[in-house]
Amino acid sequence: MLADRGKPHKLGPTKTTLAQGLQDFGLERLRFHKGAKQEASRINKFLREAGLETLVVEKYVESVAEHDADNDADNDADNDDIHLSQGQSESKPNCARTSVAKACLAATGKKKTSTVFWRVTLAPAKKERDIPPGLGQHRLALLTKTADSDRHRLRLACTRVSDVSAAALQAFVDALCDDGLSAATVGLERALLRGFFNHARRSWAWALGDNPATGLSMPVIDNESGRVMTEEEQSRLDEALLECRNQMVAPTLTLLRETAMRTSEPLEHATWGNVDWDACILKLSDSKTGARDVALSPAALDALRQLGGSPSSPPSEPIVQLTYESLKAAWTRACDRAGVKDLRLYDLRHTAATRMALQTGNAYLVKALTGHLTFTSVKRYVKIGATDLVKVMHAKSNDAPAAASRAHPEQPLTHGGVAATSAHQSRSESTTPWPVLSSDEFEESAAGLVWPVLLAPTEAEGSPLSWNRPACRDARSAA
Repeated sequence: MLADRGKPHKLGPTKTTLAQGLQDFGLERLRFHKGAKQEASRINKFLREAGLETLVVEKYVESVAEHDADNDADNDADNDDIHLSQGQSESKPNCARTSVAKACLAATGKKKTSTVFWRVTLAPAKKERDIPPGLGQHRLALLTKTADSDRHRLRLACTRVSDVSAAALQAFVDALCDDGLSAATVGLERALLRGFFNHARRSWAWALGDNPATGLSMPVIDNESGRVMTEEEQSRLDEALLECRNQMVAPTLTLLRETAMRTSEPLEHATWGNVDWDACILKLSDSKTGARDVALSPAALDALRQLGGSPSSPPSEPIVQLTYESLKAAWTRACDRAGVKDLRLYDLRHTAATRMALQTGNAYLVKALTGHLTFTSVKRYVKIGATDLVKVMHAKSNDAPAAASRAHPEQPLTHGGVAATSAHQSRSESTTPWPVLSSDEFEESAAGLVWPVLLAPTEAEGSPLSWNRPACRDARSAA
């Protein structure tokens, strides 16, 4: 086994606690993760329980790469000095080991083998997080709420990695559920542990057998959560936002509602240099799914102007100079003043996607708006309900809502939204571009059963369209 896998990295699973392993895992891998701050927060819960130094995640600066890489060999030597003592390590409070390693630099000393987003260091150990003034009671309530899961977390943090069992992790998951954490939050806690054990086996050559974080009984995550803001709610919120002391809040929320951007995109990645005013496009250099172009509606352009933007704005200046916390707090207060219940800031993204679907009936346009990579993801963001159907059913034929619009104005809709056409109608006669799916794309696209789409023509059959659904094939055969 040793010949096949090589010598185990660091001290191995029998001499390393779970907290120590998670600390090393964070130092090695978080710099490559876009969501490193959230992941570090979850790891730090284990580190605080074990009395270890906690992870600090800072924006990566290219100029410090070589300095960090030069010091990394010494930092690895510091890691080897950690030893097991009652489930904790003998830490060095003043040691700030960096995570930007020489492995990230090519022969030139500058080219990285992987994209580095963050600089990860260690801060002196603290049993409790610093509590801002006025939040003491809130923090106490949270500690009381999570007391049971915190006990399980402490037990796991001080357990040798080799001794962590699936039963212990299942008890931890159950305690998280009993403490009232959402299914998504519990899933993220399990994902962290599963990723750690996979990394330890593959990259550190630790002989651990089966991953104990797999095969657990997990709560069901509701991917269909979220709702759409109504026009009446939007009107009330617009009035409430006028009372905000920070004049950047209202146009920022308008920008989110009009573009369906994720909250982090304008807050963290957009500068005035990314705005193409002539093309009405915001060119994001980075996002959750990578660089993408965001279309700007007239209302979105007005919002940018209200934020102080113009073609002469400094290119490197951020478009939105707000933190997520301040924006969310302003949103919550505005909802309270407007009497709007259970509407999250992220629901603006659902709202934009749904309105585009109702307006165009085009799955491709909605996908381009949200920036998703698959139609399955897009489908979760479109919330078309009975109220929308009633508007269609009771609308006059000459002013029917856009939800009833077809892929082509003269094209009847049949078979669950798939447009059918006469064999005598030429594709070249169309004045409106039709969204086209290949047969394979249609099969794997959940959106194809909801919105009007056309299947790619099959010239060999002499028909403008090739239908893939059974009912369509039967109709074609009968014809």
